[in-house]
Amino acid sequence: ALDLTRRCHGKEIEEVATCHEEMAIICREQVKAIIKLLWMHMEHMLTNSIRLYHSPGSRVLVEGLQIQQQFNGIEGIVVEMDALRMRVRLDTLDNKKLMLKPEN
Repeated sequence: ALDLTRRCHGKEIEEVATCHEEMAIICREQVKAIIKLLWMHMEHMLTNSIRLYHSPGSRVLVEGLQIQQQFNGIEGIVVEMDALRMRVRLDTLDNKKLMLKPEN
């Protein structure tokens, strides 16, 4: 397309096209930076929302486990948190601890 434009309109169009290409590169870099900031913001919001509902010491009911289904329906206490999961000490004879997603 750029070659055809050059043939039809000359060098001035080539300079405009070069400018447009440079602007497109700058815009792509800005989009990448914005996406990175959005992911950081989403992770921050998710971490804070988990802490609002499931802070250490909170009692929880385990639900929705697919692999370790034997723990569904058992209550426990949140003992620690990381960015996306919480460690729960279950109300079992051996005080089993599980790392769970907030939705479980």
